[in-house]
Amino acid sequence: MRKIVFILSLLVTFSVYSQEKGKLSFNKEVIDFGELKEGDTAKKSLTFKNEGSQPVFIKKISSTGHVNVEEYPMDEIQPNANSKIVISYNTKVIGPIRRTLTIYSNAENPIISIKIKGKVLQKD
Repeated sequence: MRKIVFILSLLVTFSVYSQEKGKLSFNKEVIDFGELKEGDTAKKSLTFKNEGSQPVFIKKISSTGHVNVEEYPMDEIQPNANSKIVISYNTKVIGPIRRTLTIYSNAENPIISIKIKGKVLQKD
């Protein structure tokens, strides 16, 4: 009987612990580059915090056309820690910017999409 109680208590403890995860909270849902001139340098930072109780690891970040991910945390983001993602946009492409940045992680919210907007104007 003691073995059964011990095993059940281990299972309950394990299941409670395994359900706890980190949670990424971003400072904005849209990155707005505004109006840019053709050839301008276009970089923006996106800050976030792990508001969960466990470390979070970013598995990958993908983006749609002409958006480059310049920097993101390669190590785990500890609970209550802040970090950032830096992106750039290729301003050689004239016209409206309507793109998406997608962040994949092991967090409670494993897929997060951030909209990117703006407009590249032709150089005078």
